[in-house]
Amino acid sequence: MIALRLYRGPMLIVIFLFLIGINVYGWRSSGVNHVLIFELDPRNHLSEQHLMELAAVLGVVWALSILSFL
Repeated sequence: MIALRLYRGPMLIVIFLFLIGINVYGWRSSGVNHVLIFELDPRNHLSEQHLMELAAVLGVVWALSILSFL
């Protein structure tokens, strides 16, 4: 029970990053210029692949952390 409360915060961050990656993929495939809408620097923003890759790496770190805790 303690592990569930302790590890749900970081898991929400992983899920949030993954869902942002899905949103960016949907926006790019439908032609929405999200860089202009959110006023991002066009030279320094992450693509959907990088966001999903970051979520996957953080998910693996999260899983290894919870396994080592248990």
